[in-house]
Amino acid sequence: MVKKWDFGKTSDGRDVAAYTIYGGPGASATILNIGCVVQSVVVPDKNGNPVEVTLGYDDAELYAKNPCCYGGLVGRNCNRIRGGKITIDGIEYSLALNDEGLNNLHSGPNGFQFRIWKEGKVTDNSVELLLESPEGDQGYPGKMDVAVTMTFTADNALIIDYRAEADKDTIANFTNHSYWNLNGAGEGLVDGHIACIHADRFVPKAADSVPDGTFCDVTGTSMDFRQPKKLGQDILAGDELLIKDGGYDHHFDINGEGFREACYVLGDKTGIKMTLSTDADGVQMYTGNKLNDPNGSKGKFFADRGGVAIEAQFVPNSINDPAYKTSLLKKGDVFTQKTVYAFSTV
Repeated sequence: MVKKWDFGKTSDGRDVAAYTIYGGPGASATILNIGCVVQSVVVPDKNGNPVEVTLGYDDAELYAKNPCCYGGLVGRNCNRIRGGKITIDGIEYSLALNDEGLNNLHSGPNGFQFRIWKEGKVTDNSVELLLESPEGDQGYPGKMDVAVTMTFTADNALIIDYRAEADKDTIANFTNHSYWNLNGAGEGLVDGHIACIHADRFVPKAADSVPDGTFCDVTGTSMDFRQPKKLGQDILAGDELLIKDGGYDHHFDINGEGFREACYVLGDKTGIKMTLSTDADGVQMYTGNKLNDPNGSKGKFFADRGGVAIEAQFVPNSINDPAYKTSLLKKGDVFTQKTVYAFSTV
């Protein structure tokens, strides 16, 4: 069942609608038409008690600003583009430099995560949201039409299906930027969460936090999650790869191709397990190193490392770097991506 309700209004007068999709007993997911945001996911813990596992806001205006991109659908391009410059079909395009004046981050101050999306098809367990991005939007070439379907199943899986096409060659690199605390949103840090990532390689970063054009074997590094370990193990040990960011903010090249399991994370107190599967090339894991947010839902404070975001996407800056699979979407082609967050208990 899907319940549509009024979430509120932004300061500039935009009406924000919410869609709560009910899953198994005591479970639900709430999607907003602003930013195609995953505002809430509630699932039972090992004792059957409902737990809010994603970080979010209770106020529509906070989502109009949303500096941490809680739950947002980021586009046209997620993550960083070096120097805010791209060249497509021999033409250079300039993008906003909103990452310390160095790079374009998450498509700048007017990304898809701040827009009001149109309602498409609504079923008994899903909602489709639509966005038309005009020529020149955010500095990108081409008019683009985007459709995202959010489904929440009876066995508590949140499924995100993306579809996009454009009338010129452009970028299509979308992700969902939800942060997860499987012990409960606002209930401490995620340092004790257990994570396993099915990746033999990660992507090293240059001094500007953009990938350096290589892959690196995870063996012997803090990036090796092939055997489950605590998210905070190497952060708290002061590992040199993690010092600059205060934790993880790195891209992992997921083993295999096509739709497959990428990773899982386990709440050490609740026994809630989240398994992420995707057909994207890789995932960016960000341990919420710079949250420090007093405005969390239900009056909660979201501390630094109070949530972990695991974002299915292309390698950052891949539009500019032939070392990586490109995020270029050719005119006439259709971009699709499927990512599933499946919740269970251990």
